[in-house]
Amino acid sequence: MWDSGETSETIMVSTPGIYVVESTDGCLSIVKTIEVELQEIPIIESIESDGNDLIINMSNSGNFLYSIDGVNYQSSPIFYNLEGGKYTVYVRSFGCDEVVTMEHIHFFIPKFFTPNGDSFNDTFDLKGIECFESSEVFIFDRYGKLLISAVNRDIAWDGTFINERLPSNDYWYVIKIEDQEFRGHFTLKR
Repeated sequence: MWDSGETSETIMVSTPGIYVVESTDGCLSIVKTIEVELQEIPIIESIESDGNDLIINMSNSGNFLYSIDGVNYQSSPIFYNLEGGKYTVYVRSFGCDEVVTMEHIHFFIPKFFTPNGDSFNDTFDLKGIECFESSEVFIFDRYGKLLISAVNRDIAWDGTFINERLPSNDYWYVIKIEDQEFRGHFTLKR
């Protein structure tokens, strides 16, 4: 029998609290105390890109789990070393199936690339730029000579100009995405 007077094997509760049930076979009685806690429903405040890391900021605190594929969850709100692109972020309370989601375009500008043929950082790649409605990319050498430009398309520059390999050096960019403009430089390392 439950402390509420119900005699069923299970009860449905809608409020947190302590519930007590007594089970008996006529001779032996067992008393069990069950504490029901309210699970905090996660509220995603924002998602930001910090270099190639993705950081989820919450409006409230709780024992939350985080995912970027809806299957594999982790306790950390930071996903490290991600490629650029459009992500759906999933957040749920530990032990709860209710999930909240938010989409985020993860875009970052690499600080360097190494076109040496090892299949790792071989291009100056702006993954995620294709997710925006309008974009313009301009890459210059140290003297201001335009080496490559791209309007509303992916860019993965291999460090060449007119099929000639350019030397290790710093190169400059102007990137316009919708209403934002980014200016800076990156290093080509051979």
